[in-house]
Amino acid sequence: MTQLCIRPDPTPQEIPRRSMAIVAKAILLAWDTLNTPGYRPSPNAPIFTSFSDENDVTDQLVTILNTMADNGDAVLGFSNEYFQTIEIGSRQPNAAHTNFGNQPDFVIRPQKRPSGVPSATYGVYVECKTIDETKGINLYITKGIKRFVDERYAWSMKHGLMLGYVFTDERLPAALDTGFTALRKKEYKFLKSVSPTAQSALFPGCEVHETTHPRTSISTPIRLDHMWLPRDFSY
Repeated sequence: MTQLCIRPDPTPQEIPRRSMAIVAKAILLAWDTLNTPGYRPSPNAPIFTSFSDENDVTDQLVTILNTMADNGDAVLGFSNEYFQTIEIGSRQPNAAHTNFGNQPDFVIRPQKRPSGVPSATYGVYVECKTIDETKGINLYITKGIKRFVDERYAWSMKHGLMLGYVFTDERLPAALDTGFTALRKKEYKFLKSVSPTAQSALFPGCEVHETTHPRTSISTPIRLDHMWLPRDFSY
């Protein structure tokens, strides 16, 4: 039987902060486009109204981001010259390669990567969660943040990105801190933020907060940037 040669797992990588700031600005503009009154996915499509469906919102957001990258003139540095086409929901292995069914909502991959780093494991891993009257901060943490901590997402990276589609008056960092405090069960001990930090200087015009968490087996902690996109957001 032929056995495939498996590369050793790379040391967790980091995408430059400048590139992360470009990604954040592109996401903000895409969100603003999606929230424009009368927005249609295409000229003949009905006006988009499916904001209650997390997957529909993510699909539209990614479609807008890809169109922006194709055009290359909406956000300086966000173009196909620097970023690959974004694919939605590609299946990924966990760090131990014992489970191949993990699906981050999408991954934004730069065209260039460090020498020797596999393209399949390098990028901005993005998990999206709706925060509304029925889906609260608890799910954002236990079904979002926890997947980074458990090494299902972004185990090859030093950081990841959490997007919150916010339909309530909850805001960072208070709502996130309250959510961490409320999770007292033993299995959530790794979810507690150890260094909540505002990143306004790195992401001008966007309220981004950073949390850092120890991972299950990888010695390098995971840094998560939290971008919350309120429904009434105005770019």
